[in-house]
Amino acid sequence: MPELVESEECNIGLDVEGHFSGLAKQSMKFHNAIAELIDNSISANIKNKDYFSDDNVGESFRIQITITRYSDRVEVIVADSGEGMSPEMLRNDIWTSGNTDNADGVLNEHGFGLKNALSFLTRNQGNPPFTIISRTSDDYKEGHFGKVKGPISREMSRDIGKFRDLWNEGAEALEDPETGTRVHLTTSNEILQSSYRRATRLETISKAIREHFGVTYRHYLQKTDRNHIIIDWEDKVTNDSGEASVKPIYPEFKTGEDENGNEWYRSDDIVVEGEDGNQYSAKYKRGIVDWEATWEKYERDSYDGIATGEGDSPFRIYYQKTQATQGIDIVYNGRTLKTGLIEKVWDRPTHNQFNDFVGEIIISDEAFETVNNKVDINDNSILWLELKENLNQEEWYEPIKYGRTEKEAGIKQRLRRKLEAQMATENVRAEKGFDGVDVDLLQEFEEDYEYIYEVKRSNANPIDVYQCVMYWDAYSRTDDSNLSKVILVARSIGDNAASMVDRWNNRQDEYGDEYNIEFQPLSEYDLD
Repeated sequence: MPELVESEECNIGLDVEGHFSGLAKQSMKFHNAIAELIDNSISANIKNKDYFSDDNVGESFRIQITITRYSDRVEVIVADSGEGMSPEMLRNDIWTSGNTDNADGVLNEHGFGLKNALSFLTRNQGNPPFTIISRTSDDYKEGHFGKVKGPISREMSRDIGKFRDLWNEGAEALEDPETGTRVHLTTSNEILQSSYRRATRLETISKAIREHFGVTYRHYLQKTDRNHIIIDWEDKVTNDSGEASVKPIYPEFKTGEDENGNEWYRSDDIVVEGEDGNQYSAKYKRGIVDWEATWEKYERDSYDGIATGEGDSPFRIYYQKTQATQGIDIVYNGRTLKTGLIEKVWDRPTHNQFNDFVGEIIISDEAFETVNNKVDINDNSILWLELKENLNQEEWYEPIKYGRTEKEAGIKQRLRRKLEAQMATENVRAEKGFDGVDVDLLQEFEEDYEYIYEVKRSNANPIDVYQCVMYWDAYSRTDDSNLSKVILVARSIGDNAASMVDRWNNRQDEYGDEYNIEFQPLSEYDLD
């Protein structure tokens, strides 16, 4: 047993039964609740309110999240090496909602985070539902740790003692482990799975959580490579385990100008006036996603394991090129609150012309206000309503549309990914310059034969069949040609175009070889 130096009852100061049971019923998910604990850890390391505008990055954080799944429960540890909480804070300050007396970190604006997370994740159930152990530099000199153990009740006590074993658990990746905080908690498999309902394996859920945090904390992770969030997971049911570092997630953008000479990627400062007469600004950045560049970025070794999506997007959850995931992200104090917003901001119907549009509204002033569990901006704040009005009044601020030609390029990129996934070939690429003819996709097989693909977004017409004939003729003239087939991929094919395919397949080219042109619908590749 560890040596116990002192034990005192905590100062709860709340209607325990009503208050914490109410917090437990919030509309949150596992990663939202864990993010509350990460916010506390970041705030324990970073005190500079101008952190993102200050070029002298002197503060950084390292956080380890350990998830262990059993058949009947999930054990979680969130560990950091920040400044820690004093025994007095553990006993008196952290159990009063809205208490921000000691909240001097960058993400400590409400004083609800710890209570939100523990109430939602544990439902105050478990044996124990949670344990918090913390130590400041002064405690370190004494060799002691402060500890509080749930459930939340009037009988809770804060103990001071030598809890070294508990302190070391789940903190192996921390560089300076002698000060900081460890939160040990018990939650359910159902709550864990709320981060990614489609998955059953902890490995897949952990990758989804990694993506959630890569989006939520990308600005912090991009600020300096000294900022780290590590996820360590172990599944006691399947005997699998792994570890991954969270990487910043945000798509790459199309460069250059549109047909009107406007930059595809745009950035503006929007100034609004508050009820106090003061002016506040938000930065509005947006553009069109370059899907091919995004895939290439997230397939690099430094982003190991993130490129898990299919089709246009390398991501599993975010930025999926659909109305549900594309649009504007709200970033508050460097933390992404909400993603994929269009209809929340613009008072008009949307459609798939905006499926390549992504941007950020970056807010750094606390006057804008977030909701208590930090999953959204306060919709009713005067500053937000005025900002939204400005975005709706200026045509320049509207979501950027992307036209049919670019949509076709996106389908071509998705087809390329699907062909590569079939493992029939290691080489699928766009090819340029065969006798002056550019090829949409060229697929090379190890058996020394090749296919060319002509990709259309809509229905195939006779002119598209002529394009396939031109591919055949141009490529068959090259010295190293092993062309076996030209495949026309489109939504459907009309009778005239289908008849042309049949006629050309009954003819011979200039070398006496029969043409081989084939139509395949987009639906065959799940691209319709």
